[in-house]
Amino acid sequence: MERKKEIEALAPLDHSQIHYESFKRDFYVEPEEVTRMTEAEVHDYRQMYDIRVEGAPQRIPRPAKAFEHFRLPDKLQREIERQGFGAPTPVQKQAVPCVMRGLDVVAQARTGSGKTLAYVLPMLVHLLDQPALAPGDGPIAIILAPTRELAAQIHRETRKFAKRVNVRVGAVYGGKNTYDQAKELKAGVEVVVATPGRLIHMVRKGTLSMRRVTYMVLDEADRM
Repeated sequence: MERKKEIEALAPLDHSQIHYESFKRDFYVEPEEVTRMTEAEVHDYRQMYDIRVEGAPQRIPRPAKAFEHFRLPDKLQREIERQGFGAPTPVQKQAVPCVMRGLDVVAQARTGSGKTLAYVLPMLVHLLDQPALAPGDGPIAIILAPTRELAAQIHRETRKFAKRVNVRVGAVYGGKNTYDQAKELKAGVEVVVATPGRLIHMVRKGTLSMRRVTYMVLDEADRM
């Protein structure tokens, strides 16, 4: 069996010597319909959809019931309707409010459960609140995936929604020309979908800067 190529790690940074601008994390406003639920009703609702949560109970938002409860920009809401999504999946019901509240989230759900949309929607809300990219700036969000096949799939799905709000999405993974990828990054992208090896390669060459990154996703983190 061919051994995987080992990737040399990047040199550590002393973040205390770097000035990072502050940014907003909490964009979630709980809808009245959810606020009115009793604790017993919240418990039963989670049980109904096999939603299990761990962490400080006072910090975890209650699950939403409808896409309208996320209070997304109109263009994103219309894209959801255009693609025929009726109601959020269980992982979306709980994860989207948590991410929009600014919490760090670890979500487990089976393939096809809507995990990608569960982080893409809050990501786009987050991005729309950030200052515009300056020349040579960006990205603001990074989505890491363990394989180029998964990265390509995430890239396609993310672009469907991102283009509705004029957010640019770049691809940084093997199987594609590095020159073309570097050219796309230099032109400016708010989101980069990448595999770890190619991302490190771009950072090491100075083609990609992590300085503006305030939203990070590890898709299938257990495989990385």
